[in-house]
Amino acid sequence: MSYASAGHTGRQAMMAIMGRLADRPIRTVKLDYRGNHISLGRRDGIIQLVDGQAQPTPRHLGGRTAARIKASILGMSLWATSHPTFGLPTRTRRVAAGPAMPRRNRNRTAA
Repeated sequence: MSYASAGHTGRQAMMAIMGRLADRPIRTVKLDYRGNHISLGRRDGIIQLVDGQAQPTPRHLGGRTAARIKASILGMSLWATSHPTFGLPTRTRRVAAGPAMPRRNRNRTAA
């Protein structure tokens, strides 16, 4: 129901898998998001802002503005999902082939 926490919980799952594979301690990732988004159709919605403990604050957005913000957040999420390596470092040097291995039994004929 809340896609706002999906990125944080996905990061926590990735850290747990990497920690177990590398036999290292598993760090916890803070679940930190700014608001909850609720759609009320395509043209209406509510964005309830939250504080650091995920408690609602008196500030909120509603109506068409909230629906547009939620639609843009969903669009960014879809784009990020379809481009998973965006922002990762790229290789700056080419991988060179190593020295050629000598072929053994070059003069032998098949029996």
